[in-house]
Order: sequence, then C-alpha cells, then structure tokens
Amino acid sequence: MFNNRDVHITNCYFENMNEMWGENGDILGLPIDELSWGAGIWLGGTIPSLLPPEGYSPSEQSLLLDDFSVTHCGFQDVDTGLGTGFYYPRPYRSRFTNFRFEDSWVTGCVNGSFALFSVDGGHAKRIDTWVGGTVEYNSGTTGGFVQDCKNFLIEDCQFGGNIRPGKSHDGVGFDIEGHCENVTVRDCVVHDNDGGGLLVLNTGGWNEGLLIERTTFWNNARNPKADPGMAVTDNAELRYAGGAPNPSFYGRLSNVGIYRGDGVGKGTPRYYDVTGNWVRDFSPTDVRIDQTWADVSDRVLDWSFDTSLEGWGDANQWDGLSVDQGAIVGQSAGADSYISSADTWVNTRDIRWVKVRMSSTKGKVAQVFYQTETEPWFSGDKMVAFEVVDDGQLRDYIVDLDQVETYRGVVTKWRLDPTLEVGSELRIDAFEAGREAYVSSLEIVSPNQLKLRFNQAVHLTGGVLDASSYVLKGDGVGTLAEHPNSVTMLSTDNGPVYQLDWEGGSIGASGETFLRIQMIRDPHGNVSSRDVEVVGDADSDALPDAWEFVYGLDVHDPLDAKMDSDGDGLSNLEEFWSSTNPLDAFSRFAIVESTFTPDGKVQLNWLSEPGMRYRLETSVNLVDWVQEGEWLTASQSEMSRALDAAEAPLFVRIRAAKPSRTE
Repeated sequence: MFNNRDVHITNCYFENMNEMWGENGDILGLPIDELSWGAGIWLGGTIPSLLPPEGYSPSEQSLLLDDFSVTHCGFQDVDTGLGTGFYYPRPYRSRFTNFRFEDSWVTGCVNGSFALFSVDGGHAKRIDTWVGGTVEYNSGTTGGFVQDCKNFLIEDCQFGGNIRPGKSHDGVGFDIEGHCENVTVRDCVVHDNDGGGLLVLNTGGWNEGLLIERTTFWNNARNPKADPGMAVTDNAELRYAGGAPNPSFYGRLSNVGIYRGDGVGKGTPRYYDVTGNWVRDFSPTDVRIDQTWADVSDRVLDWSFDTSLEGWGDANQWDGLSVDQGAIVGQSAGADSYISSADTWVNTRDIRWVKVRMSSTKGKVAQVFYQTETEPWFSGDKMVAFEVVDDGQLRDYIVDLDQVETYRGVVTKWRLDPTLEVGSELRIDAFEAGREAYVSSLEIVSPNQLKLRFNQAVHLTGGVLDASSYVLKGDGVGTLAEHPNSVTMLSTDNGPVYQLDWEGGSIGASGETFLRIQMIRDPHGNVSSRDVEVVGDADSDALPDAWEFVYGLDVHDPLDAKMDSDGDGLSNLEEFWSSTNPLDAFSRFAIVESTFTPDGKVQLNWLSEPGMRYRLETSVNLVDWVQEGEWLTASQSEMSRALDAAEAPLFVRIRAAKPSRTE
C-alpha cells in the first residue's frame, strides 16, 4: 500500500461518474472507514490510524505514491475528474509527491475538475472545466479544490460554469480549503460561476505562501441567492474566510483583473467579500477593477472588413490604408508593416488558433502578435510567425497559437504583420478566431494507412472513431475506398493519434488527394468539417510519401531522391517531376529524335506521359530563355513540336509540369 512509484494514466476517457454520495447531498461515513464520491480517477483508501487524542501512527505519515501523472484525458459528467482524499487519518501533506495533471478536460464536476488532499509537489496545467454538474452537494460545489497540499502550481487552467444544484453551497470557480503551503494559481481564467471566482478558507488550518497572480476573473457570482433551506453565499468575486492575522506570509494577490457581472437579485457583486481581510493577508497589487463584464463582453472576435476597417488601425509603415471590395488593402512602406485590431476578448483556453485570409506580393513570412489582459503590450515573446505564398492570391492561413507558452489568459488585442518586406501589395480579407479542432498533422504510414492528429481535444464519442467521418477524394486516391474500414486511437505522450486503415487497395502515386473531415465534435460541441490535403513527406526530400510507397522507396531516407533506381540517367526526384516510373528504364522524360523537315523546320520528338503538360523554350546562351508557344497537354506516350531553324546555334529545352502546377 505504501511507497508506490511511477503510475501514469494517459489518453483515457471517463463518463457518467456522478451519482449522489449521500441523502440530500450529505457526506456520510464513519471512522475509520473511508469514502469516496463519483470520480473519474480517485486515489484513496483506509489508512491504519489512531483516533485523537492518541498520537500519530507511522502509517499516517507515510508516502503512498510518488511520480503520478494524468495527461490527455477527458471526463464527461463526473463529480470529480481527479481526486485524492482521506477523511479520517489526520492531515499529512506528503502522502502523494510529484503529482501532475495536464492537458485534460472535465465537465459536470461539482467537487472539482480536481480535488486534491495530501499532495506535496507537482502541478495542474491546461485543465479545463466550463460546465458544472447537477448533483447536490450540501457542503459546496467547486470547479477545482486543494486542501492539505503544499508546493503545488495551478497554471494555465480554466474554471468556469460551476453551479449550485439543489441546496448546494458555494458554486465557486476554485477553492483553497485550508492547510496549504506554497500553492500558486497563475495564468488562469475563472468565469461565469454561480458563486465567487475564488474561495480561500482556513477550514483545514492556516494557509501560508499562497500566490494568486496573472489571473483574470469575470462574470462570477451568478447565483448568490438563497433557496429554501440553503444559505446565502457571499455576493463577491473573491471570498476569504479571514480570521486573526497570520504571523507568517499568508499570501499575495498580484496582477489580477476582475470584471464584475451585473447584479442578479442581491445587488452588484463586490470585488471582495471582506475587503479588510484581503488587504491585510494578501496585500493586493495591480488589481484591475476599472471595467465590468458589460464593458468587455460584446467585443468582436471575428472581422470580415465588408465595408470598413471595423476598428482596426494604428497602422505602421502601411501606405494607402483603405478598404476595397471587402478587404483591408495597402502597400508595405518598410520592413515593419503592421496593423492592430480593435479591442477583443479571447479566452485562450477556448480559442487555440486564428484564421487569417490574406494575400501578399512580396515576403515569405507573416506574424501575429497579441496583447493579454495581464500584459497589455506587444512583444516578441507574444508572437507566432507563419509562412505565406507571396503570389498575390488570397489564401486561408491557420495560425496555431499553441506554439508559444505565452498564449495564456485573455487576449485583448491582435496585431498582424503581413510581410517583413518593403513594397508588397497587401490585402487582408478576414481575421477570425478558431473554435473547432483542426487536423494539425497527417502522415501516410503505408499505401493503405494514414495517421492524423488534431490540434486540440476532440470528443471520443463525437465521431472521431467513426469511419464515415473521413472521406478520401481527389484524383490521387488510387484504389482506396472512399471511407477507411476502421479508425483506431493510439496513445502517445503528446496526445492521441488516430489511425485510419483500409483493408485493401493503395493510394495513388500522383494526383491531388484530400481527406475530408466531417462532423467531428469537440468537448464544447464545436463541429469540425474541412478538407486536408494528403501531402506527407516524412524525410523532406521533395518526394511525396504516397509516391515513395507506391514505388517501394524509403519514406524515411532523404538520400533516395537522388538515386537513379532504374539506371535511365534520371534521378528518382526527376522521375517524380516528369511523372515517369522510377523503376522502368523505358519510362523516362527525354528527347528521342530531332530531324529537319522539308520546309526548313526542326522537329523534336520526346517521350511523354498522358496528362502531363510540356512547353518548349529556346536560348542562344543557356542563360536567357524564351518561351516557344503555350503549354501542351500530352494524350499519348510521345509528343512532337516543330521549330523554325535558326541561323546561329540555338539551344532547346522542354519543361514538364504536373496538371495541377504551372511549371
């Protein structure tokens, strides 16, 4: 039972663990028998102990588990996502050490997305709960809970939507229940809870070294009223039991934004339940209370610039700034051209990417900067760069903001730098906040197997494991069926990967191939439907994986692109570009004959591939080339073209292009 180590749970799903634990929501149990309540994962049990006033037994102060983690899990309608607890042994804050809860979501919780007792060391990071449960719990409901813990960090988490079912008390976003030491809440968002955003109590004993920083609270205290038989909860964003001054460092409240919601029958919510207690024991600094939720709740998240700049401005090195045909236009007048958005309110736990629809005629890189509620300035560490095609054509660019750790809290303003070059013609057609999941990577594993990963969590019962949610289309599908035969979730350290298998057939060696993702739902209910191009190149040798698979090359060997597998004088890469067979020496792109015709012309004959496009070019110096006619599409295995004979030496070359490319 004691001194367990190295227990790790990852990529699991838990559902409907939400039965009431006692009559009328009361916690029932008798010493020394322990109890639990509905939880996805619960660490507990009976520990041999001595009842007061006897002294501690050795088992009461022993390590139970070291190095424990829960990652990439989903908890649907559970009273608690991850819990630890012992009611009857006296508190010991080091029963669990090196404890980690990461990258998971919890809905329906009434006793916390996590409810931790007796944890020493570790963290909860990127945990989301946004809708509470319906189970009555008389002693109070919460989105997250710690008691008898020390040296623990809660970072980049979301605690929202907690409610007070029946006669339940509290309904708070996060609860520090007491007897905690060196516990930090940082870079979190806490919003739309029935009770206060944060509750600090001394129920389990004095706290020491608490730090609440860089956190934003909004629109809490949505139901502070009393139903029959239920006490009124304090109508305040931050609640603290207070008490006699603690002789040591109790806590700090620093760089916090509080945006109060409207009153709901008990008057306007207060910032603090008892201001004097917070001032005395938390020494608040940089607490922003100058705006309410009503001041920021209607801010725009998406812009299409149909008729105006829609609040965008503060442009730099941008000539001719205007709106033309539903887009912001202009020219870059320097290497630091940019334009800033109107004020916005983006919960970074809900919105993980943005879509920029734009065009540029010069420059391969663009950038998105952002300000946050806790850091209202632009800086290089709050920026994501993305590649662009500078051909003047409008394209949609997905910018994954999870690339940088500073994407936390609430974004209040964007800045778009569409080019880093001077003299680019710019056009910004739309800037939108992305809500649904998208495919962030797609790998061709074999001629009849694909693996894909989403940028954020999708619901395991939301269609992601349904073969009909995936449609293969395009002229490069080869002999594969429209839908895969099976979909399997694979567990990895970086989250789940979904494997699509076809029982027969093979993907094509050429042509465009797309995988249609349709009606896949995430835990918030957002639905993903979009096309993803199947263009894997695992070894970055410019040979598509599908082509290498079909012709038996190694998708993990970049050197095989330079090889001449059939000995016809053309490398495998040259064979790919000419759409010839790299395993057949008679399938090659070459001029096979040049003859003079009776009318004084030179006729060229070359081997061709049906469907490929060809164009002749001439030069007198092998430097400057002149196009001779338009592109010709081959319908047979050999083509010919006549050119006027030249008086001086003339060099001729033939360009080949795939049907979907210009050259």
